[in-house]
Amino acid sequence: MLLLAAVAAAPSKGQDRLSYNRDVRPILADKCFSCHGADSAARKADLRLDQRDNALEMQAVVPGDIEASQLIARLVTDDQHELMPPPEIKKPITPTEIAILKQWIQEGAQYEAHWSFIKPQRPALPEVQNIQWIKNPIDRFVLSKMASLGLQPAQPADASTMIRRQ
Repeated sequence: MLLLAAVAAAPSKGQDRLSYNRDVRPILADKCFSCHGADSAARKADLRLDQRDNALEMQAVVPGDIEASQLIARLVTDDQHELMPPPEIKKPITPTEIAILKQWIQEGAQYEAHWSFIKPQRPALPEVQNIQWIKNPIDRFVLSKMASLGLQPAQPADASTMIRRQ
């Protein structure tokens, strides 16, 4: 049951749009923010990739235009003097990470506030068929995921079975 709850909470692999906080920020934080982030003492080229206005002003990111975005050009160049992250940092960016950044730029390069500054919102409860099985709102999410996987809830255990499980 715990595994099922984890599967139900995991983001779907078929998600179309990227989330800055979920998909993009971790890449930029790992590969870019040490030189192009909030620390003014460590900042290079006066570029901040953690702030949308600065990234746009410096044309590091041009929403909707991968070719014009210097971020992508620097990630894929063959020129070792222009390549980012610099080879001496020893944190090369993967093709998957580049693809995520390209998709994000193509989708408009929307930034989001850090998750800790976003007020939590209750998600809409999924519609389910077997409402008599539901005891609390979380059960709706579990049942919805089970249905999408073609699974059915097990029958409730009787008292003697429950005692043996103790």
